[in-house]
Amino acid sequence: MQRADLERNRVYIDDSLPPNERFQVPKHVFWFQQALLDNDCSFLKGLQPLNDEEFLRLGSSITKREDNEIEIGDYREIRDWSIEIKNKARTLTEANVSENKWQTFFRDNFFGALQKRFELTPDDTRGSSRLKIYHEYFEDSSDASWNLFKGYRTSDRRGLTCPKPDLTFYFPVHNTNTNFRTIPGGGRWLWSSNAQEHATENFSYRTLAGLAGHGLLYNPCANKLDQQDAAKRYLEQSDLFSFPWLVVEHKKGNVDRNHVVCQAANASMAAVMLMELAAKYAEDQEDQKHVVPVPCITTVGKEVSLWTTYLAEEDSKTAYVSKNILGIPKIWVED
Repeated sequence: MQRADLERNRVYIDDSLPPNERFQVPKHVFWFQQALLDNDCSFLKGLQPLNDEEFLRLGSSITKREDNEIEIGDYREIRDWSIEIKNKARTLTEANVSENKWQTFFRDNFFGALQKRFELTPDDTRGSSRLKIYHEYFEDSSDASWNLFKGYRTSDRRGLTCPKPDLTFYFPVHNTNTNFRTIPGGGRWLWSSNAQEHATENFSYRTLAGLAGHGLLYNPCANKLDQQDAAKRYLEQSDLFSFPWLVVEHKKGNVDRNHVVCQAANASMAAVMLMELAAKYAEDQEDQKHVVPVPCITTVGKEVSLWTTYLAEEDSKTAYVSKNILGIPKIWVED
């Protein structure tokens, strides 16, 4: 897949930093990007300046702060963990390992840790467990084929392959067809979904499947008929995916970066199409503000890039942008 294939479907990528002038993003997208890039109160932010040399000298920096009797909290433990990850990445780079090795590296050290943060633990209070199960927990899948797009909006996806992202994060669907809905790690707290169905708002399987009968499509892994089966009693994990909100694509080092960027763009544009459909009956807002953007991450070896995919308005100032195109500017890159 090439950028020309995406541009024929009015999907445009900007990989310059800062973004090219033609990608002056709408205000709601700008603030969305700022939220993604917020690193206030982070480990490195507390150890200014933020550059590679200073990172490698964190040991001496922390020692100096200890001599001055400055509280460092868990900096030493985090420092050692960070350096360990950096050394692993360097080793994988030097060995020129396969894509699968990099996929495992990022999952074990970053994305898996994010998932576990929102799983139930024996230490959770009733309040924290309720917050997790109804508001914070999310589903994920690896290498799942988005079968919906084998037939959905084909006129807007001419010549594009069916997305199959290396990793995707979804909003969870609450299975209210059973007595209990639990999430991994649960055991101490078993929340009765039937008694709390109102707390799931519009994210119960019964509600979403019912809306699918009226045209809503929410699960990229399932075809239209599967999404409309509100009476389905035995659900697979893939039935509990809805509205992907983060797409990740990996490639080994020393390869053409264009291919992985196009893969991420292909999947994230499909995710935005589902957001667009969900907002079909919402009040139209300036700059397509009512359609939620979707971020995506690409990794090539140890280089990580963050992108934002959003629905754009027609811009009369340039022929490069046409009505209802998807703009995908790069907003961050790091090694």
